[in-house]
Amino acid sequence: MSTRLKAACLAVAGWVALSGYIGFAVQEGGNALKKAPLLTPNIAQTDWVVGSEGPPEATKAAAELAKYMSKVLGVQVAAAPWPASVAKHVFVIADAKHGPPALAQRLEGKRLDAFLIQYPVEIDGRQVCLLLANDEKACDLPLYYFLTKYMGVNWVGPDPLGEVLMPQPAWKMPDRIDDLENPDYEQRLWNEPHGQPHRWLAGIVRMQFRPNLHAVFNPTTYGDQPDLYPFYGGKRNMPAPHGPTSGWQPCTANPRAVDIAVQYGLDFLEKNPDKVSFSLCANDGDTGDCMCELCRARDSKVAFDFGQPFLTDRYTRFDNAVIERVLQKNPRAYVAIVGYNRCKEPPVEVKIHPRTLVFDICSNTSAQPDFVERQKDWKAAGAIPCIYEWLWDSGFLTVRNYPHAIADAVRLTHDMGGFGYYGEGDRTIWAAGGPKMYVLAHVLWDTKANPDALLDQYMQLAFGEPAAPAMRAYFDRWEAIWERGGKAIRYNTGRDWRDASQLEQLTCDDLRAMDEALAKAKVAPATEGEKKRIGYVDTYYQWLRIDADQYLIARELADEAFVSRSTPEQVMTEAERGMDLTEQFNEIWKKTISQDRTDWLLPARSHKNPDTFWKEDIEPIRKGVLAMYEPSLDRAFGTLTRNLLKTHTKEQVVAFWIEQSGRHPKLIKWARTQLQLLEKGPGPNVVLNGHFEDGQPGNPPTIANWTLSGSWEDIPTDFAWEANSGRNGRHALAIGRGYRGTAEGSACTQPGHRYRLSVWYKTNTPRAHISGGVTGASLNFDPVVGEWRQTETTFTASGDATRVKLSISGGGLDKGQWVWFDDVVVAEIYGE
Repeated sequence: MSTRLKAACLAVAGWVALSGYIGFAVQEGGNALKKAPLLTPNIAQTDWVVGSEGPPEATKAAAELAKYMSKVLGVQVAAAPWPASVAKHVFVIADAKHGPPALAQRLEGKRLDAFLIQYPVEIDGRQVCLLLANDEKACDLPLYYFLTKYMGVNWVGPDPLGEVLMPQPAWKMPDRIDDLENPDYEQRLWNEPHGQPHRWLAGIVRMQFRPNLHAVFNPTTYGDQPDLYPFYGGKRNMPAPHGPTSGWQPCTANPRAVDIAVQYGLDFLEKNPDKVSFSLCANDGDTGDCMCELCRARDSKVAFDFGQPFLTDRYTRFDNAVIERVLQKNPRAYVAIVGYNRCKEPPVEVKIHPRTLVFDICSNTSAQPDFVERQKDWKAAGAIPCIYEWLWDSGFLTVRNYPHAIADAVRLTHDMGGFGYYGEGDRTIWAAGGPKMYVLAHVLWDTKANPDALLDQYMQLAFGEPAAPAMRAYFDRWEAIWERGGKAIRYNTGRDWRDASQLEQLTCDDLRAMDEALAKAKVAPATEGEKKRIGYVDTYYQWLRIDADQYLIARELADEAFVSRSTPEQVMTEAERGMDLTEQFNEIWKKTISQDRTDWLLPARSHKNPDTFWKEDIEPIRKGVLAMYEPSLDRAFGTLTRNLLKTHTKEQVVAFWIEQSGRHPKLIKWARTQLQLLEKGPGPNVVLNGHFEDGQPGNPPTIANWTLSGSWEDIPTDFAWEANSGRNGRHALAIGRGYRGTAEGSACTQPGHRYRLSVWYKTNTPRAHISGGVTGASLNFDPVVGEWRQTETTFTASGDATRVKLSISGGGLDKGQWVWFDDVVVAEIYGE
């Protein structure tokens, strides 16, 4: 510890309100931005120096502060050893270990990211401004706070466009500063690649919590002890040294397992004093559980009654034994896990140790209660609830704006004693995600911060005061679309990822409202930087809008009421317009989105290979929208045919479609489909054993021309094939309890010909996850308990194959839950 800082004394005690700082300063409590008056006089270059004491992080922080002070003051501010400086104003950045004991004491018992800014502090007869971090990893947090609060420096995204500041050569130090800041959350972390979280006082890893048993039971270290690894399939299964870290779990019932994990926890926390927890989270993957008798004895009685093995009791017994022993030597320790996969629900036969952090993933399925109820359940089970959230913008062709849901989740968890947050944020697209990220950072520091005030701040900082109301209206509309999903999935931030279903809540009125908002913003007075940010938001929206417009057209065409109240020409014109949108969408991607390197249109992780971004995050959504289009045209044209037949002869309707084939060449395939259906009707069913009548009972049964596959080692998915279970008193295929169950069949087709695919299905639970289809065409299943329902779509057989693969699946089913399938039909509706 520096002798100079040891000798320092507290120059002031208590907070004195400031009356003269300049620029845009964020007020405490989340109030709106206020502009303070300019101060005088101008300051010479030699009047300022920024120094540091202690760790390298403090030195780096000093350089950062000097850089931004130079920009604001318009002079070169030096980052240099401060004792020899003759500068009038000296800043010193240090951590608590190297700070004055009297000041360091004020940080005792606070979060590791807490800090103190004190001015003036007398050191060796000199008055300095001391920025004191509680921990060396947080040395940059007080400098960013100082820059924002006192010098009007802000960030609304990555550099250089994200930087917002006003040159203020007349700026001077306030008379006194006494800021002691302590965040509500110990960990406020998301993995954005540009250091943006630090500028918003977040982004430091304080907790180990992610899947980690592969490290605790490293096969490289314990390869000579195979009984530490999972038993299934009648043998021990040893993971390869340096092999995959997922797809296997250790044998936690092995008597040596607790000893190994205890030593791991003690060693980790000793080597990493900046962490408050070590992780015993199960490895990723849905296979590789140990099925030995000792492990099974530690499971609850209902562990294998569910769609996915419910093994929380097993791991809770293990985790409790480990943390209890770790605390004997390290009373500050916490153990952490992620509540997902095999441990997505609290245990039922054992209480969780109170020093256990459970990061619950902010996503759910219909088989789970909503996030609020899950957090309450974890708390009731004895754990400290924390948050694991997906913050992705890529994988979506909508703007995922849910700042109020984020704030509510953060407050709820904090009120239950939670203080850990992690978000997967390496897919941020700033034209879409900036506002929610800004709100997130601030409410994690102060859970009482007002999200609406924070949103207003962001809009003013990013887009300028004149354009702020219109930009707020634009983003608010996206949030309104998000909230329409309902309470049960309000916090499921990963819902509909890479799926066209993300567009289900969108309407034409939404697009009109957002068009209007952005039109107002674009004509508002703005600086060059504000205009660029508005331009990026508008460009990104126009790209998304094309996809949304095509989706909405497909949805309209599938709506019998819409087609019936439209003229045939209106239907044909709208159908052609929707087809033309594909080229427009692809052109914007090629010329604009894929070329971006600012992170406002293309996430940083995709800069090196935009084609991967397209293939992984955009193409699945586009395929979903385009897959809707073909059957929507068939439905629209089928509705036109039925309506015309009410007032015209069959010959007249045939003549109508012949005429349309000539007038609308882009729609000729669908028009001729109607001609074939009118003249010949659909062809025969070409699915081999599509009615499931040829088979043998069993679990699994043997069904001719169908392959059944399930999940789990030693606990297979349930299948059934019984007489009198089908629609007409015949056979049906049933898929029951299991994580997933799939039946694959085939149909004989001709390339270029068009077909109608239909499946009948029934379930005894609304929670079933049902899917099916052929390559390039998916069926939409809406589970309704107790009723046989038919779902259908149309598709064009592609390639040169003469057979297409069929797949029907049921998953997430618990004991006693079933989905039945019957009468799978593929029939030709048009042949070239």
